[in-house]
Amino acid sequence: MARPTPTNQESPFGIEELFFSKTDPHGVIESGNDVFVRVSGYPREQMLGVPHNLIRHPEMPRSVFKLFWDTLQQGQPIGAYVKNLAASGAYYWVFACAFPVKGGYLSIRLKPSTPLLELMPSLYAEVRELEARDGMDAGIQRILERLKEKGFASYQAFMTHALTLELGAREAAMSDSARGGALRADRAGAGSVADSGVGGGVGMRDAGDGDEPTRRLLQRLAAHTDEAARAYGAMFRRLDRFSQGSRDFEERTAAILTAYRELGFLSFNMAIAAEGAGEQGRALAVIAVTFQQMAAEIQAQLAQFKESMQRLMKVIEDSRFRIAAACLQVEMSEFFVQELLGKPAGQGAWSTAEIRKSCEELFHLAGGYSSEARDGLAKLQELLRQFASEREELEASVVGLEVIRQTGSVEAARSVELKAAFDAHIEQMRNFVVAVKQPTRSVGDVVASLLGDVQETLSLIGTVGETFRKSNAVLSSI
Repeated sequence: MARPTPTNQESPFGIEELFFSKTDPHGVIESGNDVFVRVSGYPREQMLGVPHNLIRHPEMPRSVFKLFWDTLQQGQPIGAYVKNLAASGAYYWVFACAFPVKGGYLSIRLKPSTPLLELMPSLYAEVRELEARDGMDAGIQRILERLKEKGFASYQAFMTHALTLELGAREAAMSDSARGGALRADRAGAGSVADSGVGGGVGMRDAGDGDEPTRRLLQRLAAHTDEAARAYGAMFRRLDRFSQGSRDFEERTAAILTAYRELGFLSFNMAIAAEGAGEQGRALAVIAVTFQQMAAEIQAQLAQFKESMQRLMKVIEDSRFRIAAACLQVEMSEFFVQELLGKPAGQGAWSTAEIRKSCEELFHLAGGYSSEARDGLAKLQELLRQFASEREELEASVVGLEVIRQTGSVEAARSVELKAAFDAHIEQMRNFVVAVKQPTRSVGDVVASLLGDVQETLSLIGTVGETFRKSNAVLSSI
């Protein structure tokens, strides 16, 4: 098949539209929804059985696709901004999320509309030039370097941020636009629209008189996917709170760790001062030893505290991606069912088997990610509770340090010489306690808030699980 010559024209599609394609393990197209067919410009029968690079735009670096395939072949999902080439030579940008599924891979695309997209043309041009000279591994490394310069510690962090940002922008645009409002109205009234017979047939080429029963089953599916989409909409809106909570958590724990770096020096200097005070400073020497012992215990607590913080941050990041990905998958499932319902009978028709297979693939993917999100949140809940306990121990240690400081202050006041020798150390202890007290307490507030959000999100995921059980029951009847 001859490749088209690229033009500067765009192949348009709406921000409310989503499309997917399923390939075999070698990237050969097995299916795709109607928006994919329309935007790419290829007839369905011409696309099926053809490698997915049919739509690869020459301005896309090979490095991006190597990163894509390397990640997918490790059994992991991946998301990226991709410029595609339509049959007419027109281009269209997407944010694509690809997922390993049984028998191959499934990619879901949405229209990007955030400032992140503006970074891609120049980055990709730079990477193309580099990979032409030094190869694709060098290109991937350059992508990671440039993303790090933008504040992303890893590609995982970037794609999680990009996916949540693009989904949020889509949600906002749909809420603000008349067209999005109409789609939301359809979603809210899926049952009444279906019962009224609005929307024609389901475009089935082998249904015959069976078209109407299948349409009714799809209407039932639409009600279930609508319910799942609503639950995930509520979950998605919590992702901002997860993100803010994660930033607050990291900021406050960093403040605690920074303050505690001075603890070892402070306890050591106080011990030296007590030793220099001789017999007069014996009580202060005991206090200094106690202070050193407590400092050593706190250092051990801090090592555990830091390790727990790092585990928590990773689980939060993973949970954010799983929830956002599942949200996209549920939205795609709902959009596809509505797409089938709104399709005039016989127009680009789907067979019953194709409808069932594509719905099963989408539902299985969304259901699987919902389960993974649930498991990740349960793990996050456990880690947060563990961290809360460690924080309480640390707070108790801060109280102990304050008691030692006050005792030391009393002892140092017994003579002018002791006061002169220990005043600076006592003041340092006071400053230290003040420095760690507030962040230690406030990180507890953040943990409590995150625990509340996790519990609410777990309840919503339970709702989604039930809707998918109902959806699968309906699918088995098609």
